Amino acid sequence: PAEPQAAAELRLIFHWFYGDAAPAAGRAEVPADDPWTLCANTLTTLWAQGGGAEATANAEHILKSCRLGDTTLEMLATALLALAYDNAADKAAGWCEELISEATQRGSITWQAILSSVGAEIALWQGAPAVAAARSATALRLLSPPSWGVLIGYPLAIRLLADAATGQYDCAGALQQIVPDAMFNNVIGLRYLHARGQCRLHSGQVLAAMADFQTCGKLMRTRGLNVPALVPLDSDLAEAYLRLGRADMARELMTRQ
Repeated sequence: PAEPQAAAELRLIFHWFYGDAAPAAGRAEVPADDPWTLCANTLTTLWAQGGGAEATANAEHILKSCRLGDTTLEMLATALLALAYDNAADKAAGWCEELISEATQRGSITWQAILSSVGAEIALWQGAPAVAAARSATALRLLSPPSWGVLIGYPLAIRLLADAATGQYDCAGALQQIVPDAMFNNVIGLRYLHARGQCRLHSGQVLAAMADFQTCGKLMRTRGLNVPALVPLDSDLAEAYLRLGRADMARELMTRQ
């Protein structure tokens, strides 16, 4: 039988990479009314459903109860994003800066890099894409590509989204980075494909963008990854169809939302 906090951490690790498709095995090993279990339950649907009052409350409980080294990176990162997704991006940014400062004092480069990526995403939610671009670039400088592993798609995705939001559309630098094939088996790969498609779409590469969006959709279906809060694919596909002059197909996609 799992210790409740460890079980909650494991579920959030799985959620970070695979969304709300967490396996049922092991869920009955801890009491359903355990506070750690209740917190994890509200956050393990975040990628599919977005934030909400309950997720925000539990995210704050996690951030107040856990420090670096006390829990997993994925638990803290998910809690930070839960705040951002519920219109509390400024509060999330404050918590994130505090954790980055602690990671810096400890000399933990990996924590600094990944938390900087989270900070970059929070900056997007704050409506500050230039800040997001700078923070994602900082994150990518902190670790070498092999050290990132499959997580390299995260800062790359945020950089591409920031470029699209600022009108820079400078996809070249981020796209030159070779990413591991294994990345496309999880949520990180979906986020990267979606962001690359957005950057290509807004730079006029409509067919290339369409290919990214369609590949992303196929992976979501075949992998069973339900992450519409992270990857709003239908609206992007609809915009691509409109740019290709296919209004009927765009309308069909929009009516599904």
